[in-house]
Amino acid sequence: VSTRAHSLVDTLVMATDFGDLETADAVRLTWNVWPASRVEATKCTLPFAALYSPCRALPSMPVLPYDPIACKNCGAVLNPYARVDFHGKIWICPFCYTRSHFPPHYAAISEQNLPAELFPSYCTIEYTLTQQNTAMATSSGPAPPCYVFIIDTCVSEEELNALKTSMLQAIETMPETTLVGLVTYGTNVHVHELGFESCFK
Repeated sequence: VSTRAHSLVDTLVMATDFGDLETADAVRLTWNVWPASRVEATKCTLPFAALYSPCRALPSMPVLPYDPIACKNCGAVLNPYARVDFHGKIWICPFCYTRSHFPPHYAAISEQNLPAELFPSYCTIEYTLTQQNTAMATSSGPAPPCYVFIIDTCVSEEELNALKTSMLQAIETMPETTLVGLVTYGTNVHVHELGFESCFK
């Protein structure tokens, strides 16, 4: 990758009010930049994570009329945290650091001509899938909904009981095919394997 490869978010770190971005995108990151390599990631004392509010209404969220570009290795979608080599027409996945070529219809991409998914202010976007991708999704059946409950156990017993009641009500309204995950944290973090009695990891 040439020396021109960089994350577009990195260029705006000093000029951006991240509180405004969090309000606009319903996303909060432990860091406001992403590591450029695995080595940099291992040197960080805090893990890289994002707290996302999926049900929050975002009235100004852009809708892109084309299919997303996904990493050929992990499937992550092109986003402002990806590092881009405009000369080589390559982007580097911020999650697995795999290099992927842009498709032919991105041939005109440059620092002055960015696709919407690379705008730093567009951390949250929606896509309108093409008929081909919609047909593929329909033929294989729609993906079941997926929910992960993340619970802080360092609260009073009364609060935990109220939470339990709310969770049971929510689960009862879900379709039978719904995938459900459970993570609890207190002194330790537990990722529970559901479907087996008293089995957690």
